[in-house]
Amino acid sequence: MSHKPVSELTEQEMSRAVSGRVMMRLKQGDFRDGSDVVLLRKYLAMTQEQFALALGISVSTLRGWEQGTRNPEGPAIALLSIAARHPQIIRERLGLAFKVPDRETAFDGTPKGFGRRRGDA
Repeated sequence: MSHKPVSELTEQEMSRAVSGRVMMRLKQGDFRDGSDVVLLRKYLAMTQEQFALALGISVSTLRGWEQGTRNPEGPAIALLSIAARHPQIIRERLGLAFKVPDRETAFDGTPKGFGRRRGDA
């Protein structure tokens, strides 16, 4: 039986490591302090700017949460919980935030010619 060598974790991978117990707590919306928000953001491998944009909040609000000068409440806790449970949604949201309309898409995001009558702008 051949054993494959186990590679060491990189510093970046270590910073993203989250215990199963903590991740379960975050998925349930139990954010105890700013370090939990930092932990989630690092788990998602995002900068403060990226994470704030993906969540639809200001960077200063995120920094306040992370530094413990402000606490996420109500809908913000729900949003952070969704981010912990479904990180792909947050990554997709970030992708949409940077999407530039192409020539086949109207300025408002609707495909050209879709749902428009002739002569409509």
